[in-house]
Amino acid sequence: METVVELKALDLVVDYHLTKDDGDRDTPPHTEVEVYNVYYQGVDVTQLLENLGCIGMIEEEVLNQIS
Repeated sequence: METVVELKALDLVVDYHLTKDDGDRDTPPHTEVEVYNVYYQGVDVTQLLENLGCIGMIEEEVLNQIS
């Protein structure tokens, strides 16, 4: 499921893909977010955030907001 979320505290708009896995006998259920694009005041800053190693933080913020 592809969607967009606005992280107001960070002033970011994030395009992401959400994957939900119900799990099975061997694996617990989990939800995963893959960020495609991050915009700050209309400017795509995805590559900058990837270079700084911050995409994981953005993914966590998205999961926190949609949970």
